[in-house]
Amino acid sequence: MIVEDYFVLDPDWQYHIEIGRIWRTSLQLSIGQTEKRARLKSYPSKRLLFTVVPFSADENNYLRRKLYRGSGKIFGVPIWTDRCATTQAISPATGTTFTVNDNSLRQFEVGAPLILHEDINNYEVKEIVSIGSNSFTIDSSFTGTWASGVNVYPVLQGRINSSHTLIEETTYGHAPLVMEITEEYDEDITRTVYSGSSFSTYLGYPVLNLEPNRVSTPESLIEVFPEVTLFMSRGLDYTHTTEGQIRSAFVWNFESRSEAYELVKFFDEQCGRWSNFWYPSWMDDVVITSPFDSSDTVLNIEDIEWSTYWSDTKANGRYIYVLLPDGTEIIRKIIGAPSSTQITVDSAMGTTITSLSGVICCFLYMGRFNVDELTLEYITEQYMGAKVELATLQDITGTTTTT
Repeated sequence: MIVEDYFVLDPDWQYHIEIGRIWRTSLQLSIGQTEKRARLKSYPSKRLLFTVVPFSADENNYLRRKLYRGSGKIFGVPIWTDRCATTQAISPATGTTFTVNDNSLRQFEVGAPLILHEDINNYEVKEIVSIGSNSFTIDSSFTGTWASGVNVYPVLQGRINSSHTLIEETTYGHAPLVMEITEEYDEDITRTVYSGSSFSTYLGYPVLNLEPNRVSTPESLIEVFPEVTLFMSRGLDYTHTTEGQIRSAFVWNFESRSEAYELVKFFDEQCGRWSNFWYPSWMDDVVITSPFDSSDTVLNIEDIEWSTYWSDTKANGRYIYVLLPDGTEIIRKIIGAPSSTQITVDSAMGTTITSLSGVICCFLYMGRFNVDELTLEYITEQYMGAKVELATLQDITGTTTTT
């Protein structure tokens, strides 16, 4: 452990808590907008953000002295989102192994601290030696006596943001104060990198097919890359690529840890911005105008001028993602357009539909995460959301990645 002090004042759950996982990617961009990306870390670091509201002189003074003498210190802070509870009474006679109700999908790591916590005056910290199914083995026995049901949290070791404004509302309390802690390196920790997401693949690449929250409308930013030389009265352009880049912002809501950790696993598998994958645009890019049979390879659509704008692209606009009301997914490559209101796909649709009600058809993009940090925003310990930005790539094979 590298902790020099602890900050264990409970958060106010009226305000959402954020926990981020941060990778590091170096990105080099050619004049033709192809990319070379290098992964700079073998595991993600963590960032914790929460809000405290002290309601007593004891909490008020605790907050002040910790912040005032916190310059340069590495604090141990409970990861408030990842609580579990002991299922046995604990005393010095318990030994080094104890049981909890559920320690899965929580950010406990071997070599890192855990904390038994009741309040700012009653807690005890130990280092994790091993993690079992609903159990922990620690480096030494607890010195205190704890009843069954006491809260157990993983501990984040890091530095607290260095500037705070404390607004005096009364003698005994403050207005809300945001605390942000960024993890520091501890060589003793065996890092957890999640894997095993259940997403399907297409042409050897995974498909991030999580449908976003429609209440928060998906956003797209389209950027093009002209090079224009402007003379006294006329501009001359020369462009190394005729294709732009689309950056999409999606919001997802999750009703359980298992749902949220599918995205966490996927993000770790991609190592942030490092790796390529497919994802639907979730826009009405292609509007199918008549039902199709399982043997059909030609679809009737609204005119999108496909031959003019999409036929000579390398990836974007060349693949479609069709989602049927029963959850069936169909991915096909567009290989031609017999007319302005028809497209031909590379193989039969494989499913017959008699109604277009509830059918989604959009472009399938080849892209990557446009951020190296995935932030889960916890509304409660089981209900959380994430907003992620994705960016298209112009070519399936035009990007190289290195470790």
